[in-house]
Amino acid sequence: MILISLQDCKPVFPHCSGMDNAQAVFTFTDVEGNTGTVTVSGKIAAFNAISHFDYLAVDGSNGTTSEVNVGGTLTVVSAFDPAFNIDNNKTVSMKVTDCAGYESVEEVVGYTDAVMTHNNEFIKVDDDHYLIYI
Repeated sequence: MILISLQDCKPVFPHCSGMDNAQAVFTFTDVEGNTGTVTVSGKIAAFNAISHFDYLAVDGSNGTTSEVNVGGTLTVVSAFDPAFNIDNNKTVSMKVTDCAGYESVEEVVGYTDAVMTHNNEFIKVDDDHYLIYI
């Protein structure tokens, strides 16, 4: 299972208020190259409430669920390749669309097995690869 927190990496919705709707699409890739997407839609206040204590849990299964937090309700639609293995996930990327239809300029990519500093920067080794933990 992957627990997503937006506490230290909040999406920015400059054209919207907390009661407007937005969408975030998380794309997962496992070590074998299988992919999955989780599309999260709902009030911006509900996005802002996703934190280390009230996280978005992704288990790699398909379907539609609702996540309720102090900011509101989020609709979560998950679609994963049949061979996708959540325990061997390698990357997660996030693309955001705000209430006015503006999309993030580029996707934010995180490596789920990479070591990060306290400033959310990945640590690279001499050959420009990320330092990972196993």
